[in-house]
Amino acid sequence: MSTSIVGISKVHGSRFGAEVARADEVTAARAPEPRAIPDLLLQVLTGLNPETEERRKELSQLLGERFSSNKRMQSFIDAELTQARAKLIEQHESLKTECVAAQQRSEALKRQIIELQQEAVRKDQVVTRAKSALTNAEQARKALSRFASADAIKKADTAIQTAEAKCEEASNAAAPIREQINRLTFVEIPRLDEKFRELSAQELRVRSLVTGEGFTDEEFGIQVRGRA
Repeated sequence: MSTSIVGISKVHGSRFGAEVARADEVTAARAPEPRAIPDLLLQVLTGLNPETEERRKELSQLLGERFSSNKRMQSFIDAELTQARAKLIEQHESLKTECVAAQQRSEALKRQIIELQQEAVRKDQVVTRAKSALTNAEQARKALSRFASADAIKKADTAIQTAEAKCEEASNAAAPIREQINRLTFVEIPRLDEKFRELSAQELRVRSLVTGEGFTDEEFGIQVRGRA
């Protein structure tokens, strides 16, 4: 029931850098050939050479019973191992899906940050214009003659108050965007990347059990040998 999953690009971190394998690279791998279990009693029995016909018949009967018993046991063992391998492959597929989802969420947040940064630039431009307007209003107020009329002074003061209100409004609009960028950058994305590291490490270990290949433990930096 394997499904092909697009490979994941590397997510950089201090403890990992491996790519998650494609589904068809692992689940399509041929299952290991079942190994015959040595039977010491059978080996001893087949090496015997009874002298009498009666004992030879008894040996033949014992051999038949042993062969039949071994065949049933081998069939049972193979069925259990096949079921266990199927569960292992299912677990591996689930881990790969989780890895893909974790990285996609991380990439989506990074794209969101880019959009927020663009919006922050636009908000900062509004703040800059508002501050410039405030500076102009303050300079205009200072430039008034001491003989300026009360109406002119009131008009200049009103212009300053209006510009101050627009500055505050623009700054208040920009602040939440910066806070959201910081939260995504320093909290959400690192948390998702750490989750990906954990899932990637699990995927490597389970993949090794499925394929029999060795792998590098990214957490401890050691090479884990595959099965012979």
